[in-house]
Order: sequence, then structure tokens, then C-alpha cells
Amino acid sequence: MSERIASIPLPVDDSSIVIDALSGGKHLRARTLFLVAHSFGTPDPRFATDAAVALELLHTASLVHDDIIDGSRFRRGQPALHCAADEATAILIADLLVAVSFETAAALGAGAVASLACAFGQLCKGQLLEPTLRWGDDAQSEIEDYATLKTGALFGAAFELGAMAASCDHAFQDHFRESGQRLGLAFQLTDDLLDVRDDALNLGKDHGADLRNGVPTLPLWSAYRRLVDLGESRSASDPSLRDILADEAGSDRTLRYTRKRIGALVEESRGLLPQAKQPRGLDLTVDTVLANLDQFAGADCGFEVP
Repeated sequence: MSERIASIPLPVDDSSIVIDALSGGKHLRARTLFLVAHSFGTPDPRFATDAAVALELLHTASLVHDDIIDGSRFRRGQPALHCAADEATAILIADLLVAVSFETAAALGAGAVASLACAFGQLCKGQLLEPTLRWGDDAQSEIEDYATLKTGALFGAAFELGAMAASCDHAFQDHFRESGQRLGLAFQLTDDLLDVRDDALNLGKDHGADLRNGVPTLPLWSAYRRLVDLGESRSASDPSLRDILADEAGSDRTLRYTRKRIGALVEESRGLLPQAKQPRGLDLTVDTVLANLDQFAGADCGFEVP
């Protein structure tokens, strides 16, 4: 991407500013792909590497678009791309990332392209659903469906592509994708906890964006329903309720509730998969995806933190 961008005239003095805005991160989806591949066989190194590259490029593109939509100023400890350059440049660079992602995947065959295309389509659908999310007492399934599309989809692709790299039986492809989606949802719920309990310096990105934008994540929704049960009559979007809602969302009660759901999702994810050749690899996969959960070890919910 450095070589691609270096040949394009950009409205910045130094193209490295753009590269810096795109760099960093934990490469979590790529690492998940490798772990799944090694858990279920001896992966083709070229397939696994190129699939991981394509997946990370697609993920990074989605983050650039998300930061514009959410009005976020920071990403991975750096100014977000639309702040480092401008919105038009950021949109087009993200589109270029998508193009290079599919260009990379094309050499791996139709199956890899289809997996990425399906995941990216789900991601876009999830973003389109965001404005429709509600705070009602029956909204949990809608919130989780949204998060599964928005975040779980790329983890589903990581599992599916990892299985392809290990030449797993094609009959299990749907199981791998669904398993990855469950674990991806668990990751999103962990990230949602961080958003209400951490700060921008530690996160490397804007803190409290969902509360600021009125997006009901599971911790925020469960906290709001608890306030309603206690007699709160104000709308969740009322700015005067924001501080109270933030405190309740960061409480140990909300932490226990969310961690219990994360534990259930981990079990669902494992239950969808065939027998692994290297079971410890699956343990490492969960440990890696949910690594941030260990800082919430104080709440007793019947789920051992990796």
C-alpha cells in the first residue's frame, strides 16, 4: 500500500502521513485466521498469508469509513485518516484498500473471494442498520444481530478462510463461518465494555463514541433498561442522561451481565466446530480474540477469563 499510495498525488505534504494513519493495530483477524488454520491442519502458507493480507486490508478500509461516519478523531493511537488528510481522500483511499483486498484474494480462487465479499456485504448491511437500533426492552436480539453483521462477519471470514487454508472438508465451511461470527460477537461485546470503562489514551481511539452517537451496545442497553426499571423516564438519547447512563454502563452489574453473555457465545462458537487436530490452537484462538477481557477479571459470572 505504501508503493500504491506513493504514486498518487495526495492533498498532504508527505504521503507517509496517510500510511501512518492506516498502520498499526493488532492484526487480530489475520492472527485468528492463522490460528484456526493451524488448529485444523497444516495450512498452505501462501494461501493463509495472502488471505490474511486481504482480510486486514478489508478491515482497515472499514475502519476508515467508520471513523468518518462516527466523527471519530483517532484510530490506533494516530489521527484518523480523514483528520490527517480530508474526508474525500479518506473515502477514496479506503475504496482503494477494498480493491487491493479483492485483487489479492482473486489469486486464491472463487471461494476466498466469495468469503470476503459475503463478509464485506454483511459489514455494510450492519452499518446501514445502525440508525434503526432501538432501546426497548426487547431490543437485545436486534443489537446482537447488528454487531454480528458489523463485527462478527470479518471474524466469520477469518475462520472460513483459515479452514480453506487447512484444506478442511468443504461441508464444514458454514460451521466455521458461524463459529467465527459468534466469537466475533463476543469480541465486540468485550470492545463495548472497554468503550464504557476505559479512556481514549488506552484505547488508541475515541472513547464513548457509541454513547455520544446514541448507538445502543449491549452494555449501554442493559444499563439503560436497569435505569428504566428504577423509574427513569428520560430517553436514552437525552443529553442530560448521558453521565448517569455512562456510570451505570461502567458498573460491575453491567460487567457481570455482559461477561455472562460473552461466556455463552464462546461455548456456542466451540460447539459449532468439528474436532480440531490441535485443540490447544482453539484455546489460543479464544485467548487471542478475547485478550482484553482479562482486565475485567473481578466480576464473577461463571466464565473463566482467558
